[in-house]
Amino acid sequence: MLKTINSHRYSEISTELLKISATYICSPLTYICNKSFLSGIFPDHLKFSIIKPTYKKMNPTNCRPISLLTSFLKVIEIALYIRQTEHFYSNKLPVGSRFGFRKDIATEDAIFKLKYEILNALHNKTMAGSIFCNLEKAFDSVIHDLLLSKLPYYGISGKAKLLLASCRVAHEMSHH
Repeated sequence: MLKTINSHRYSEISTELLKISATYICSPLTYICNKSFLSGIFPDHLKFSIIKPTYKKMNPTNCRPISLLTSFLKVIEIALYIRQTEHFYSNKLPVGSRFGFRKDIATEDAIFKLKYEILNALHNKTMAGSIFCNLEKAFDSVIHDLLLSKLPYYGISGKAKLLLASCRVAHEMSHH
């Protein structure tokens, strides 16, 4: 799951180097991950990233910030993602009408579902409607406190909720 990238972040350690040294650092990384999960505290020294502006569609007015995280942070992020995904699937929490960012369900499946619903409505001589939302830059508008307040509804509380609340990363602007 960890993409091999030769470039490094502020930590001076690339994911390529991390993968090469995996047999030597697996135990300490596992310890750090487990300690974070059990305590509900994300390590402060890993909460840094460099923000690099990236222009979408070669338009200088359409700048999107990209957060360059350390390789170690990416490892913990992946471990956390795996645990959350397992929790959601084992508790059957993903709603069937949500597409993308789900295992074996792509955004293209939304098109097939919409087509099926329209054809079904035509066949039954009923009405069909749909609402489309442009979610470009949606992540930038997330209200983190509101998101955290909804976690208990999905069975995420205690140390798990504390860990997610403590994951906020401190950013440093890139001068590139």
